[in-house]
Amino acid sequence: MEKGTIELNDILYSPGGSYVGFYKVIGMTPTSIKVIELDSIRVEWDSKLWEGKKVAGDVLPNSKPIRRKIVTSAYDYQYIKITSYQNAYKWDGTPQYFTLLD
Repeated sequence: MEKGTIELNDILYSPGGSYVGFYKVIGMTPTSIKVIELDSIRVEWDSKLWEGKKVAGDVLPNSKPIRRKIVTSAYDYQYIKITSYQNAYKWDGTPQYFTLLD
């Protein structure tokens, strides 16, 4: 999983059990970034286990840009806080797991 330095036009993902959010970096300053939320596309689904995987899609209709401070972890990768309980990390293109049982 690639969690390096965030750059302009990167896609970020926010894992969360039943929710996987994706965001595109559309602006940057040295300490903050501006992102816009993307749709998520289900690419795998197991109807027996109620779980699957998603990838990033297009910009969500009516999505408004949000500005967030860049945080650098103790392990030298960057992320942003979407909410008090939700972070977003640099996405490497790998489909992200979700479950509807959480």
